[in-house]
Amino acid sequence: MDAVQRRTGIARSGAQCKDQQSMSVWNTGIFDNDDAEDWLSELSGAEAGFLETTLSLAFAPYLEAPEGSRVICAAKAASMLLGNTADDAPEALMVWLSEPKFFYLEDLRRLALQGLDRVLADGSELNELWQESEEGYLQWKAQILLLGDELQDAAS
Repeated sequence: MDAVQRRTGIARSGAQCKDQQSMSVWNTGIFDNDDAEDWLSELSGAEAGFLETTLSLAFAPYLEAPEGSRVICAAKAASMLLGNTADDAPEALMVWLSEPKFFYLEDLRRLALQGLDRVLADGSELNELWQESEEGYLQWKAQILLLGDELQDAAS
Protein backbone atom coordinates (compact mmCIF):
# COMPACT_ATOMS: atom_id res chain seq x y z
CA MET A 1 0.00 0.00 0.00
CA ASP A 2 1.53 3.35 -1.03
CA ALA A 3 0.94 6.83 0.37
CA VAL A 4 -1.96 7.61 -1.97
CA GLN A 5 -3.77 4.50 -0.82
CA ARG A 6 -2.99 5.13 2.86
CA ARG A 7 -4.11 8.75 2.74
CA THR A 8 -7.17 8.42 0.52
CA GLY A 9 -8.17 4.76 0.61
CA ILE A 10 -7.98 4.87 -3.19
CA ALA A 11 -6.10 2.38 -5.33
CA ARG A 12 -4.17 3.66 -8.33
CA SER A 13 -3.56 2.26 -11.79
CA GLY A 14 -7.22 1.67 -12.52
CA ALA A 15 -7.77 -0.62 -9.57
CA GLN A 16 -10.74 -0.21 -7.31
CA CYS A 17 -10.92 -0.66 -3.58
CA LYS A 18 -13.34 -0.07 -0.76
CA ASP A 19 -13.22 3.55 0.37
CA GLN A 20 -15.28 3.05 3.49
CA GLN A 21 -18.78 3.22 1.99
CA SER A 22 -18.04 3.75 -1.72
CA MET A 23 -15.87 2.42 -4.51
CA SER A 24 -13.10 4.74 -5.68
CA VAL A 25 -11.01 4.83 -8.83
CA TRP A 26 -7.64 6.47 -9.39
CA ASN A 27 -5.91 6.30 -12.76
CA THR A 28 -3.58 8.40 -14.89
CA GLY A 29 -6.17 9.85 -17.29
CA ILE A 30 -7.51 13.36 -16.87
CA PHE A 31 -11.02 12.22 -15.96
CA ASP A 32 -10.02 8.90 -14.36
CA ASN A 33 -10.57 9.75 -10.70
CA ASP A 34 -13.37 10.52 -8.29
CA ASP A 35 -12.45 14.21 -8.01
CA ALA A 36 -12.86 14.57 -11.77
CA GLU A 37 -16.23 12.82 -11.54
CA ASP A 38 -17.28 15.28 -8.83
CA TRP A 39 -16.20 18.20 -11.03
CA LEU A 40 -18.16 16.82 -13.97
CA SER A 41 -21.28 16.51 -11.83
CA GLU A 42 -20.94 20.19 -10.82
CA LEU A 43 -20.62 21.17 -14.47
CA SER A 44 -24.28 20.61 -15.30
CA GLY A 45 -25.95 24.00 -15.37
CA ALA A 46 -22.74 25.88 -14.49
CA GLU A 47 -22.05 29.26 -16.02
CA ALA A 48 -18.97 30.08 -18.11
CA GLY A 49 -17.23 31.50 -15.03
CA PHE A 50 -17.09 27.99 -13.58
CA LEU A 51 -13.92 27.27 -15.58
CA GLU A 52 -12.11 30.38 -14.36
CA THR A 53 -13.21 29.71 -10.80
CA THR A 54 -11.94 26.14 -11.02
CA LEU A 55 -8.63 27.16 -12.60
CA SER A 56 -8.15 29.78 -9.87
CA LEU A 57 -8.02 26.99 -7.28
CA ALA A 58 -4.45 26.39 -8.46
CA PHE A 59 -3.21 29.52 -6.74
CA ALA A 60 -3.75 28.33 -3.18
CA PRO A 61 -0.57 28.34 -1.07
CA TYR A 62 -0.77 24.54 -0.97
CA LEU A 63 -2.77 22.85 -3.73
CA GLU A 64 -4.72 19.91 -2.30
CA ALA A 65 -5.16 16.82 -4.49
CA PRO A 66 -8.93 17.22 -5.13
CA GLU A 67 -8.47 20.80 -6.28
CA GLY A 68 -5.51 19.79 -8.44
CA SER A 69 -7.67 17.22 -10.22
CA ARG A 70 -10.35 19.84 -10.80
CA VAL A 71 -7.80 22.26 -12.25
CA ILE A 72 -6.70 19.61 -14.74
CA CYS A 73 -10.31 18.97 -15.79
CA ALA A 74 -10.95 22.68 -16.31
CA ALA A 75 -7.72 22.98 -18.32
CA LYS A 76 -8.93 20.17 -20.60
CA ALA A 77 -12.25 21.96 -21.05
CA ALA A 78 -10.35 25.14 -21.95
CA SER A 79 -8.27 23.20 -24.47
CA MET A 80 -11.42 21.90 -26.10
CA LEU A 81 -12.91 25.40 -26.24
CA LEU A 82 -9.77 26.45 -28.09
CA GLY A 83 -10.44 23.83 -30.78
CA ASN A 84 -8.59 20.76 -29.52
CA THR A 85 -10.48 17.51 -29.69
CA ALA A 86 -10.83 14.72 -27.16
CA ASP A 87 -12.25 11.43 -28.34
CA ASP A 88 -12.52 10.26 -24.75
CA ALA A 89 -14.17 13.40 -23.33
CA PRO A 90 -16.97 12.60 -20.90
CA GLU A 91 -20.49 13.21 -22.16
CA ALA A 92 -21.21 15.76 -19.41
CA LEU A 93 -18.31 17.90 -20.65
CA MET A 94 -19.38 17.61 -24.29
CA VAL A 95 -22.93 18.68 -23.40
CA TRP A 96 -21.70 21.64 -21.33
CA LEU A 97 -19.34 22.79 -24.07
CA SER A 98 -22.13 22.62 -26.65
CA GLU A 99 -24.27 25.10 -24.70
CA PRO A 100 -23.79 28.77 -25.68
CA LYS A 101 -21.45 30.66 -23.35
CA PHE A 102 -19.09 33.58 -23.66
CA PHE A 103 -15.40 33.14 -22.88
CA TYR A 104 -12.27 35.28 -23.12
CA LEU A 105 -10.35 32.45 -24.71
CA GLU A 106 -6.86 33.90 -24.48
CA ASP A 107 -7.30 34.68 -20.77
CA LEU A 108 -8.70 31.20 -20.21
CA ARG A 109 -5.77 29.62 -22.08
CA ARG A 110 -3.21 31.52 -19.98
CA LEU A 111 -5.00 30.64 -16.75
CA ALA A 112 -5.17 26.96 -17.76
CA LEU A 113 -1.44 26.87 -18.54
CA GLN A 114 -0.62 28.51 -15.21
CA GLY A 115 -2.90 26.04 -13.44
CA LEU A 116 -1.19 23.05 -15.03
CA ASP A 117 2.22 24.44 -14.12
CA ARG A 118 1.02 24.75 -10.53
CA VAL A 119 -0.29 21.18 -10.44
CA LEU A 120 3.19 19.95 -11.42
CA ALA A 121 5.07 22.26 -9.03
CA ASP A 122 6.22 21.93 -5.45
CA GLY A 123 3.35 22.50 -3.04
CA SER A 124 0.93 20.38 -5.09
CA GLU A 125 -0.38 17.40 -3.17
CA LEU A 126 -1.49 15.65 -6.33
CA ASN A 127 2.02 15.88 -7.77
CA GLU A 128 3.53 14.67 -4.49
CA LEU A 129 1.18 11.69 -4.34
CA TRP A 130 1.83 10.65 -7.90
CA GLN A 131 5.60 10.89 -7.45
CA GLU A 132 5.39 7.94 -5.09
CA SER A 133 4.47 5.68 -8.02
CA GLU A 134 7.31 5.99 -10.54
CA GLU A 135 5.56 4.36 -13.49
CA GLY A 136 2.18 5.90 -12.69
CA TYR A 137 3.78 9.30 -12.19
CA LEU A 138 5.42 9.24 -15.60
CA GLN A 139 2.13 8.33 -17.28
CA TRP A 140 0.15 10.92 -15.30
CA LYS A 141 2.71 13.66 -15.91
CA ALA A 142 2.79 12.85 -19.64
CA GLN A 143 -0.98 13.48 -19.75
CA ILE A 144 -0.55 16.87 -18.08
CA LEU A 145 2.37 17.87 -20.32
CA LEU A 146 0.43 16.83 -23.43
CA LEU A 147 -2.51 18.95 -22.30
CA GLY A 148 -0.13 21.87 -21.76
CA ASP A 149 1.20 21.40 -25.30
CA GLU A 150 -2.37 21.43 -26.64
CA LEU A 151 -3.00 24.72 -24.87
CA GLN A 152 0.29 26.20 -26.10
CA ASP A 153 -0.38 25.13 -29.70
CA ALA A 154 -3.84 26.66 -29.57
CA ALA A 155 -2.19 30.08 -29.35
CA SER A 156 -0.34 29.58 -32.63
